[in-house]
Amino acid sequence: MNGQIFDENDKSIELAEVLLMTKDSVAITSTLTNESGSFTIKNKDTGQYILRVKYFKNTLLNLNITLNGNTDLGKIKVKGNNFLIDKVVLEGKKKLIERKVDRLVFNVENSVSAAGGDALDALMVTPGIRIQNDQISIIGKSGLSVMVNDRLMQLSGDDLINYLRSVPVSDIKNIEVITTPPAKYSAEGNSGIINISLKKAKNNSWNSTFNTSYRQGFYGMGSIGGLFNYQKNKLALSTSINYLNGAYFSEENASIFYPENTWNNRNRYKNYQDNLNLRVSMDYDISKRWTTGFQYIGNLSNPNVSERLNTDILGFNGQRTNLYTTGLNRRDNDLTSLNWHSKIDLDTLGRKLNIDFDYFNYKASNNRDYYTKTTGSFINGIEDGEVFVNNSSLQKINNYSIQFDIQHPLKWMKLNYGSRLSFSTTNNNITLNRISENKTELDDFRYKEDVQAVYVSGNKSFAEGIWDVQLGIRAENTQTNGTSGSLNETTKNNYLKFFPTAYVKYKPNKKHTYSLNYSRRIYRPAFGQLNPFRWYSNDFAYSTGNPSLMPVFVDNLEFNYSYKENLQTTLYYSYDSNNSSRVVYFDENTYNQISIPLNYFDDYSIGVKQLYIFQKLKWLESTNQMDVYYFHSNSRIYPITPRSSEGIGAVVSTYNNFSLNKEKTIQIGLNFQYFFPRKSGDLVENKGMALMGLSSKFLFLKNKLLVALSVNNLLKSFDYNTESYRNNIYNQYNGYFDSQYVRLSLRYQFGSDRPKDQMRNVGNKEERQRIN
Repeated sequence: MNGQIFDENDKSIELAEVLLMTKDSVAITSTLTNESGSFTIKNKDTGQYILRVKYFKNTLLNLNITLNGNTDLGKIKVKGNNFLIDKVVLEGKKKLIERKVDRLVFNVENSVSAAGGDALDALMVTPGIRIQNDQISIIGKSGLSVMVNDRLMQLSGDDLINYLRSVPVSDIKNIEVITTPPAKYSAEGNSGIINISLKKAKNNSWNSTFNTSYRQGFYGMGSIGGLFNYQKNKLALSTSINYLNGAYFSEENASIFYPENTWNNRNRYKNYQDNLNLRVSMDYDISKRWTTGFQYIGNLSNPNVSERLNTDILGFNGQRTNLYTTGLNRRDNDLTSLNWHSKIDLDTLGRKLNIDFDYFNYKASNNRDYYTKTTGSFINGIEDGEVFVNNSSLQKINNYSIQFDIQHPLKWMKLNYGSRLSFSTTNNNITLNRISENKTELDDFRYKEDVQAVYVSGNKSFAEGIWDVQLGIRAENTQTNGTSGSLNETTKNNYLKFFPTAYVKYKPNKKHTYSLNYSRRIYRPAFGQLNPFRWYSNDFAYSTGNPSLMPVFVDNLEFNYSYKENLQTTLYYSYDSNNSSRVVYFDENTYNQISIPLNYFDDYSIGVKQLYIFQKLKWLESTNQMDVYYFHSNSRIYPITPRSSEGIGAVVSTYNNFSLNKEKTIQIGLNFQYFFPRKSGDLVENKGMALMGLSSKFLFLKNKLLVALSVNNLLKSFDYNTESYRNNIYNQYNGYFDSQYVRLSLRYQFGSDRPKDQMRNVGNKEERQRIN
């Protein structure tokens, strides 16, 4: 089939997109017109079709045609040429927040608050995200998984937080909050996925960015780094390096009310940061149909911690015992992530094959010395004296995975299917040396996890895109084997689980969009949570892992309504089966405080999110969100915890960006979040918390130089403040992680960004599976 496209003035239209579609509006193939407006589409099948002609976002023509052999459509005229110009200049910027069918996209570059910071700063101002106790979660739901460039980071707690601190905002394109991931994604992540997309090279250009920042809280911390992108002809290259050094202050306080006395713990930490982060990626067009490339992410860090822990034990008769502990954690972490990928166009009908091979290696060495002096003891079993202890560990994680993904458009639907194999091993060696008692305890824990997955999903549009339906299912077969040297036992699991997904979208016009989404997810324990060895803070407080910890299964259901992209409403329901969290046991006889992860509760939540983006004034962009939810939780370990818990939680937030001049080169930001007092699914009560921040951004030298100044947590709120009952013993906890600070940052961009006439779309832009 061939033809020519002309406007109503008989002028040929170059670079118009011509699509051949089925009667159900499913695109089969497409091409672009040349300088004379001519196009050719190869299609052997005869029958009824729709020919659609588009120019940028404008649809010029929808024509019902009958194909019978090599059809010549001749000269085709379209109406409306007021958008045809000799030169196209694209100005403006993306919205701060974009809502898609299955995800919310936060365009970090447009955020004044995140400017000059790191990935952790960007997540802190991402709507609907909360960071507490080194756990990243969606407000109203339990924890989720974090990906970088569509690859799961097999890190948690301090390790994940330290890595995010090493990634500068200038290296981030956007952050995607995916609450109901499609079937092609790994089912990992109980309430969804956060995907941090890093910048890539633009077509036929090179550009470079230099960035530096200094943050002053209780202590100071600085960073310096750069980003370089290059793309020409068949080669696309991107590399970045960033170095972070300094320290931040943190404190954790606890009051434990035993029947005979009260323990008040006051812990102070100086957290040293020394991180080097490197990223290199390259893509090459071997042919017009085959693009291949690799990505390397490396991170070297030494997040050492200096500790001062003070415990006052107060008796009801005025007695007082003091435990004073000092400690030093010397840590050495090494992360390596490698990916090789290939994207192959199998034919001209849109069938594509994506192959990804991933390797992930993580080494963490931790050596902790602590000294405890006890005075004034009045409790049996606690004696005055001094204790010297060395607690050390070495953890090694290796993961290999390979994925095949095929896009297979049919006449009546778009089909996507594939498979993935993942092989993980982790080895832990831990030593506890009680120097003052001349006692040494050794342990090793080995864990192996293999996952085989297959998936298929289909998408179909009706009524020229007014209705859009996608159904999918993923099957994951998992085998685990954990062996503990100290317990002399092996724990094995073997299970096959299915994870369905469903999406229905209805868009009757440009103003209104409705969607209904469902997904089933799994949350597997972090490798460190499975290690049974004890890690002591002092002689009466330690944390340990649990080799018997099982995965959590979650069902998520969402209904979304969007009006002009500015007003978005989400109703959601989430049910967690066999949920897990850390439980702190309090023994009133030995006074041991034992922290262990357990599958100990089932919970569900029902909520509504309201997002409103105000952009009616040229000088103001305001993003406002409210989240109100009801939850109910039932304990499986009553009476260690209360039998059940329920209540209402709510969060309100506003992010405001003010432009002080017409060119928008001077901007200030005001952000505010308030978390109402609430209970949570892990049977803990959380007190209210208010967070406020101010920021400013100045652009110089034709917007190439950015100077940003921000102040965070003006009200100096605790990062968490909770109370709960365990073993019928009442306890209170709160923590602060130096979140009140001032940050000054600079960013300078330069390069060449002038595309040639012939532009090629390079780089692997398809979804790439991440490590599990």
